[in-house]
Amino acid sequence: MNREEALVLLKCHAFAFEDIEQEKMTNGFLGMLRPFSGQLVEDNFHEVMAILDVLSPELASKRERNK
Repeated sequence: MNREEALVLLKCHAFAFEDIEQEKMTNGFLGMLRPFSGQLVEDNFHEVMAILDVLSPELASKRERNK
């Protein structure tokens, strides 16, 4: 996964993507909690962790600049 793909997926999981009909919007990390149906999708958690792995160098450099 590259940076651009990670950002799109993160927006979907965060319920911040423009296309609200996109599957990840309704079945993604936050989408599955709105409203909570009593079932969690573990793969969503793993995908968010993979996204953070891709974006972590950029996030770390931003943190260093804001110190």
